[in-house]
Amino acid sequence: MSKISVRQGETFQLPVTVDDETAVTVNLKVWGDTTIIDETESFVNGEATIDAGVINQPVGKYSWLVTTTYSDGFIEILPDNDCSGCEAPIFEICEGAGV
Repeated sequence: MSKISVRQGETFQLPVTVDDETAVTVNLKVWGDTTIIDETESFVNGEATIDAGVINQPVGKYSWLVTTTYSDGFIEILPDNDCSGCEAPIFEICEGAGV
């Protein structure tokens, strides 16, 4: 889970499944110069689907992170990398047909 590509004009949903029943919420944040997506959903039986709606933002490359919060306050940030350089992965919005 490093690069995400979506066409402009498409609906974007991100299903998230965890094995840990203490997971409470999951957040998807996508940003460039400003935040373009900041959606949070609650887990139900270890599953959540982040619905970012129709992607109408400008074509380009953005950064993204998924954050899971647990009932004990623990926060997990994905993708899990060693932070060498600490660059977030790419969320690419491509030109859509007819948009």
